[in-house]
Amino acid sequence: MEHLLPSHPAGQGDAPPMDFGLVHGPGSFAERMRRLGAEFDFEVRQSMDTSAQRSQHEVRLLREEVEWLHKQLEGERQQSAARLGLCAELKRQVEEVQQAHQLEIQAREYWQQEFADKEAKLAALALQEAEAAEGLPPLSSAEVKDLLRCAFWSFGSLGKRIGVEGSPADCKNIRATCTIFIYALTTLISPAVNILRTDPALLRATLGDPDWQALLPGIIAAGAVSGVGSFLGTLAFAYSPSKGSALVAIVENGVCTVSGAALIAAHYGECPPSAHYLAATLITVGILLLQKAPISDAPKTQGIQTSLGPKQMTSELPPQRLQRKAMLLAVMAGLCWGVGPLGKKYGVEGAAVGRKHVQTASSYMVYMVATNVIPVLQLVRADPILRSKTLGDAHFRRLMRGTMVCGLLSGLGGLLSTYAFTFTYDDNCGAVVSMIENGVYTVAGSLLIALVYNEHPSGRQLYCGLLVLFGILVSTLG
Repeated sequence: MEHLLPSHPAGQGDAPPMDFGLVHGPGSFAERMRRLGAEFDFEVRQSMDTSAQRSQHEVRLLREEVEWLHKQLEGERQQSAARLGLCAELKRQVEEVQQAHQLEIQAREYWQQEFADKEAKLAALALQEAEAAEGLPPLSSAEVKDLLRCAFWSFGSLGKRIGVEGSPADCKNIRATCTIFIYALTTLISPAVNILRTDPALLRATLGDPDWQALLPGIIAAGAVSGVGSFLGTLAFAYSPSKGSALVAIVENGVCTVSGAALIAAHYGECPPSAHYLAATLITVGILLLQKAPISDAPKTQGIQTSLGPKQMTSELPPQRLQRKAMLLAVMAGLCWGVGPLGKKYGVEGAAVGRKHVQTASSYMVYMVATNVIPVLQLVRADPILRSKTLGDAHFRRLMRGTMVCGLLSGLGGLLSTYAFTFTYDDNCGAVVSMIENGVYTVAGSLLIALVYNEHPSGRQLYCGLLVLFGILVSTLG
């Protein structure tokens, strides 16, 4: 700015001052301008420094506030994590308490069952002492239970035999169909009553158990195949010659005894003892000899033929052919029945200690419902005229009273036999249990039929039947 101001010649001295500072010397004006600039710079720098300090202070305050908020947020997060951990710990403790409570319930039920078994054993020991004092052979409580359930179960053969008594040649199929239908319905009574008396909570837990639901297809399949065997077995009684139905019962149940034990042993990898192989051989030889054994009596009477009208196209087969056809049907029925014990054992597999009773009841109920499928289908597809005449026949209705009573008892025996698989002392003795049950069932069923109908087989038939029975008795030695 100095070059814009007027200059004075050298040696003339300073110009006189002017008012308001408009006229000054070059040096003083420049100095003043520098001072003003310096003061302005100083004020600007001071203002900028003050602003910078204020900004830094505000930034520091904001940073401190952010850090404080961050610390508060971190503290809240830690507290939330601690609360979540506490909730998880409380939930785990509650689950442990519930599991402990459930285990305690199961243990209490188990020990109650053990206590009941011990009491039964003590009672049996007391009975053995009393029998020993009287010179009678003692029986254990387990053997008594086996005999009772097999005695009930053996009424099944008698009930089917009663229903087809006196069936003519043209009505054998429809009589067998109606008989097995009514018999199968009555066998549902015992398992249904047993289901109704179970604990509803345990029943819902069992029905909703995925492990048990996975067993349902196998149970249903076994029941359906067993239902086929029931129909074939009843048809075998219808075609059996007079005084030969007891032998038919022996063949049916003898084949069932061997095939049922063989299926269980094969499915569960059980190693049958050598006695079972000998028993299977004896039963097979006895059945083959029965096929050629001469009959001892004439064919059955015509029964309700007069009430059903004239004969149809089918004629009465010769007695020898009747016997062979009945034996063939009996063998086929026994093979189908052999799947039944496997289905029962399969249904109670892996049952928990506290739910053994309920799972057994549920499995047997499903099994029995499945056995009714084939009888119902056979009745539906039967000739309507023959079906209505058969069901309306007074003589047949009287016979059905005995069939229904036998079906009720047989259903109870089947339920008890299923419990035998559940509460067996060893998981690897299913084949032995099946052998014993079906063996006693065979002997008792054939004896009931022989006593009720006063059957006297021929000598060769008797020897063959005794051979089958001896094979069944040998099977129990395992």
